[in-house]
Amino acid sequence: HFDAQPERFVLSCSQLSNGHGAQLTVELHDTHGALLYRGRASMAPRDAASTAPAPSPNPTLDDWGGAAIYGDVLFHSDAFQVIRELHGVGPEGIDGTLAGVHEAGWVWERWLTDVAALDGGLQLVLLWARDQLGGAALPMGIKDLRLHGALPEGPVRCIARCGAKGSQRGTADIAFLDADGRRFAELRGVELILRPDVAAPAARA
Repeated sequence: HFDAQPERFVLSCSQLSNGHGAQLTVELHDTHGALLYRGRASMAPRDAASTAPAPSPNPTLDDWGGAAIYGDVLFHSDAFQVIRELHGVGPEGIDGTLAGVHEAGWVWERWLTDVAALDGGLQLVLLWARDQLGGAALPMGIKDLRLHGALPEGPVRCIARCGAKGSQRGTADIAFLDADGRRFAELRGVELILRPDVAAPAARA
């Protein structure tokens, strides 16, 4: 009932260990106490090696062609349409340019993480699933989110290495790069599964 009435969620956080690299567990529940999401946060110093210019992953990609980016497997509208350009797609992954929170105009919060770019990376791998698995998919789990640097001011390069796990599932590791080619965030172990309730979209041109 997102459009009709407000929803209330409860976010809880507890400390598992203290000191260098403190560990926190975080949980999101609905108003009835049902657990929706659970994660663990590692409060570690920033890894300088991760913010060095990233080597080119050189995935083997084909031209995207003339297929629409939004409108079938991607339902996003207005400010949530953060994919600016697709550079290619293939069995090994997908490559594109995204708008981060600054460029997308997400000014209603003082963001400490680039949630627009992170969402855009998930949007990209759904397009990969459309192309390689032949249908609409959902991201069902993320093994790791790693944050390495400050939010970029300009466009974000997003490169995802993807692979099919049978005909219904896929996995992806997504790297987010600033204008200097430095990784400022990564999503690792993204799990994708095709939706059984959505017919396969038309193939890209």
